[in-house]
Amino acid sequence: MPKSRNRLTKPVAFHVTRDEYEKLKAECDAGAARNPSELARARILRAVTGNSLAAVATRLAELEQAVQQLSQSLETGASHGSNETAQ
Repeated sequence: MPKSRNRLTKPVAFHVTRDEYEKLKAECDAGAARNPSELARARILRAVTGNSLAAVATRLAELEQAVQQLSQSLETGASHGSNETAQ
């Protein structure tokens, strides 16, 4: 098997309370990941790389604003066009 350049090489350790671990394990049992380590890694990397829910919400708000501006522009253009044809 060829060695991958993206091979996992650096361990990261952190401690959780028993209650926190049980919550992680419950999410894994519900299908979120194979084990608590995989779940924690995925969630941390998502937060670090900007693929968090907050980033998605911010981008969605930007898109909604752009659509609203486009809609207003189209409405303004349509009303100007209908005035010109009525004259």
